[in-house]
Amino acid sequence: MKPLNQIFLFSFLVAMWPLNALAQCSPTVSEPFSPANAITSFVIGSSIGTIDETNHTIAVTVPPDTDVTTLIPTIEVSENATVDPASGAIKDFTAPITYTVTAQDGTTRQAYVVTVIKLPKKEKGRSGTYLKFGLAHWQKNIFSQDLTQWQGNIFGSDYNLTSLNIEIETYFKKNHVLLSGWSIGYRKDDMKHIDTGHMFNGKIFRNFNLKLFEIKAGGGIEWGMPSLGFDKTIFNYGRNGSIRYRHTYPEKNSNVPGVGTTHDGAYYPFVELSVLKKHRTFLVEGGMRINVIRFGVDNYEIINDRIKYDFSNKPMMAPYLFLNMGIKIS
Repeated sequence: MKPLNQIFLFSFLVAMWPLNALAQCSPTVSEPFSPANAITSFVIGSSIGTIDETNHTIAVTVPPDTDVTTLIPTIEVSENATVDPASGAIKDFTAPITYTVTAQDGTTRQAYVVTVIKLPKKEKGRSGTYLKFGLAHWQKNIFSQDLTQWQGNIFGSDYNLTSLNIEIETYFKKNHVLLSGWSIGYRKDDMKHIDTGHMFNGKIFRNFNLKLFEIKAGGGIEWGMPSLGFDKTIFNYGRNGSIRYRHTYPEKNSNVPGVGTTHDGAYYPFVELSVLKKHRTFLVEGGMRINVIRFGVDNYEIINDRIKYDFSNKPMMAPYLFLNMGIKIS
């Protein structure tokens, strides 16, 4: 019986051999190529791009000092897809660049427009509050040598004063209604007279940054006790024997609490133009302020024992030059 079993096993193996060979020769069925063609990530340095799949755009925001001419993006795309230009290639993003993704199937393509946006630079030292100290000099001949003669003009009395001032000035982070800041201050005019020449002021202003320096234009109101240095009397003797007398003085139009009698004070508007330079926590400023003060003018003229009298009041410009030094306190 043993030979019979061996013959049966041999016959079975011979019969199965063709089937096994046929199975090994059958073709392998492969999966279809993927049509996916998307950019899934676009990164430049630490800046991650925002991908808009609807419009197929990518926006990357980078720091203000970034050199956009030599940027190296890191790009991730759909599985088995490729992108051109390739990830890691140095590119100039001065203008938008188109990146094209090709799917695994080699025919399905999608273009993305990539734009790099630089953040605006923050203006250093723009905002803050400064404590300023300064000197001012009032003199009738700032513009000419003869401003207040008998013919009269728009400039004030024959004054020559030196003033000390202190001011707190605040600059906004950005302009508000075309304004850059505001200030309040105190000025002591004419050190010879202690009881007068105490003036308080408030001002708003606009700055114009010219990189090397700034120009500041502003205006406001002053209030207080004008200096007696503005109260002047002038005599003039003519060749014909006439005598002229002129008395000029600031008109009082306001009450100063606790000082003198009613209407011992004055308030008036002013305009100001200056050039300033900020450096870290310090400020240097020089310029001119023009105060528009209403002066009373009494004119007397005596000719051949006859007296002529004339009274008038009119606004006059009283300019002064100033130089301030400031330190940033907040």
